[in-house]
Amino acid sequence: VSKNSKEKYIELSVLKTIVGFLNSAGGSLLIGVSDDGELIGIDKELNKFHKSIDKFLLHFKDMLKERIGEEYYPYIDYKLVKEKESTVFLVDCKESKSPCYLDKLEFYVRTNPATEKLEGPKMVEYVKHRFNQ
Repeated sequence: VSKNSKEKYIELSVLKTIVGFLNSAGGSLLIGVSDDGELIGIDKELNKFHKSIDKFLLHFKDMLKERIGEEYYPYIDYKLVKEKESTVFLVDCKESKSPCYLDKLEFYVRTNPATEKLEGPKMVEYVKHRFNQ
């Protein structure tokens, strides 16, 4: 918001984390809470870039569909939560039964507190053991 533009790297980071949770043991992502637990909220972003809660939620759903795939909808729940006059976006992910790729190419896993990209033999071994393939 301070740059007066949408920062695509933030959306990309959210999507990578969701894919990482799906490929691992699941997890929850809080958008609008800093790493040290400070409640920041996403109200300014909602008002400036999306104009309404419905448009924000539709944009998020469209990102999931386009970049992760609608077959993963059953594993992802999300909602806006009001906390101390701020709005936080909560994304709960369950572990997927099949490998999930960002843009059908990139494979991520969640290793607290980070999301790690796996490629080549590491990815093959992880998929083989995690998904019994």
